[in-house]
Formats: sequence, C-alpha cells, structure tokens
Amino acid sequence: MAFPDLEHPYSHVVCELAEGHGEEHADFLEEMDADLQLWVRWEGDHFTYVCVRPCEMVDPTVDPVKQSPCMLYAEHPPGHSWELWDTPDD
Repeated sequence: MAFPDLEHPYSHVVCELAEGHGEEHADFLEEMDADLQLWVRWEGDHFTYVCVRPCEMVDPTVDPVKQSPCMLYAEHPPGHSWELWDTPDD
C-alpha cells in the first residue's frame, strides 16, 4: 500500500502481519535503539507511527544456536515472523 500524498520519508509500506490478522496493518520502518523500533500502523486511510519493543520470541523447535527472534513488534497479532517468512537454513 502506498501513501503518495503524505509528507513523510516512507512512501511505500507493506503489511508484515499474517493473513487474516484483522483490520489494522503494520510495517517496520527502523530501529530506534536496542529496545525500540519505529513501525507504521494503518487501517484504511488512517495511519499512525508507533515506537514499540520488538517481540523477541524465538522458535522453540529450532536448535538454540540457530534461533533468531521474531522480527515483529511485541504483542503483535498471532503468527511470528519465522512462521510467516521463509528464512535460510544456514
């Protein structure tokens, strides 16, 4: 979804949440620091920038040496990033 008339540096966003998550969409924009991330959330034409903590849940079925934390924000709708995106098996 693009927001071409909005005055912000992020003119193109793509929802990163699982299909069927509900009406509100979200896209990661950037790291603010080690504990906070900037996300944009939107529903229809209404959008909001939010600073939130990362989820950091890990897939318990993966060898602890190869575990990576969920790339979404804390308290996101169901579906962690490792369940939604294909990742390399290094």
